[in-house]
Amino acid sequence: MTTIVGDWRRKILVSDSQFSDDDSGLKYFDEKIYPIDGGWVGVAGNYVDADKVLEYLRKKPKTKPKIMSDSSFIKLTAEGLFYCGDDLEWERSKTFMAIGSGAMAAEVCLRMGLTAEEAVMWACNVDLKSHEPIYVYDLNSTKGQIYDATISKSQRKEVTTMGEGSDTPTVPFSPH
Repeated sequence: MTTIVGDWRRKILVSDSQFSDDDSGLKYFDEKIYPIDGGWVGVAGNYVDADKVLEYLRKKPKTKPKIMSDSSFIKLTAEGLFYCGDDLEWERSKTFMAIGSGAMAAEVCLRMGLTAEEAVMWACNVDLKSHEPIYVYDLNSTKGQIYDATISKSQRKEVTTMGEGSDTPTVPFSPH
């Protein structure tokens, strides 16, 4: 599926780039966040729905499009950060929000004080359907920027990979 994080305080959307096709067992990489008037919209779930939602947001018809039940969306504009499911009933987030299969991992990271970029990076380490490269989108840009995950932007220190250094839990050995 995906991991997309919106951070209203910093006015950014951050996403992984792995697309997973469960039917064929294949994966490929591309951007998951699309430009809309005054901002960006991210799509998690069924990407056939992306075109339907983009057209709906651009034309604003009275009838909502039919969306698959496993799709969710996140939208960033100057008015705020919004998210919704397949019902397209947008709800405002006043801080941050994560969608997709890596959302829970990303939310934990955000609540621990990591940046949106770091949250997506860590979600990529544990979520089977999320993978780097990571893209960052802000309201002042016209395209996403690739996040350099080798140096943590918030701490300005090298980031160790999973299982190396102080992030490796130690479990005392006790014979049975």
